[in-house]
Amino acid sequence: HINTYLYARTKMAPTTQQKILAAYNGLYGVTLYHNWVKYYGPKGIAPYFLKTEGAVAMMAFRMFACLLCGFAYGLLTAGPKDKTALKMTCFAQALMLPLMVIAGFGPDATTYAQPMWKAQTVIHSVMTYVAYTASQGAKTRASSRRR
Repeated sequence: HINTYLYARTKMAPTTQQKILAAYNGLYGVTLYHNWVKYYGPKGIAPYFLKTEGAVAMMAFRMFACLLCGFAYGLLTAGPKDKTALKMTCFAQALMLPLMVIAGFGPDATTYAQPMWKAQTVIHSVMTYVAYTASQGAKTRASSRRR
């Protein structure tokens, strides 16, 4: 019975890329859900924002946090051969990149801690690349000849 369990468990174990992406999305998701001001507000642990906007922002960040936690859960439970969760994560992360660039390089330096957003843009770009490469699968000689 233990052999069957181990075989099934290793067959469904997430890949290293899935674990990295789950940790990245899950960490932000959990902290945003808990209290975004405490972690990312003007006096937070990693101050991305120089202003807080009250209950509406708290609700919006918590809803966004639920999506990030959902991506993390999907990445950890999809299995190593299922690329759907990776493709969804890649697409969502790619959509976030322009917003990060606007926050880091845009004209509103009174709302956004621009050095934080500039650094986050680099980190997020790398994570988006990890999601993209992991979602594409291994190329074979046959697949490269078809093009």
